[in-house]
Amino acid sequence: MAKNGFAPGPFFGYSAIILETIGAVCIMLGLFTRFFAAAIAIEMAVITFVAQWPNGFSRIELPFFWGIVMLAIALRGGGPYSLDRVIGKEL
Repeated sequence: MAKNGFAPGPFFGYSAIILETIGAVCIMLGLFTRFFAAAIAIEMAVITFVAQWPNGFSRIELPFFWGIVMLAIALRGGGPYSLDRVIGKEL
């Protein structure tokens, strides 16, 4: 992370690891779906436009796609079978 220009490298590294593991599990279960999907969409935007943009289109295609998917999930919500609907709260 530090070699890509993110100043406190361990902080950004651990936050990406936590977001991509715990956030992905929560999105699969539908728990705090909008929050984690928006956070991952922001992370994918940073990966796309800051880290991968100088490397060309073939490198930005996949994180850009997943960023758009996470943005759509953040706007729509968890759906009828999500844990957010079961507990009756959505962010």
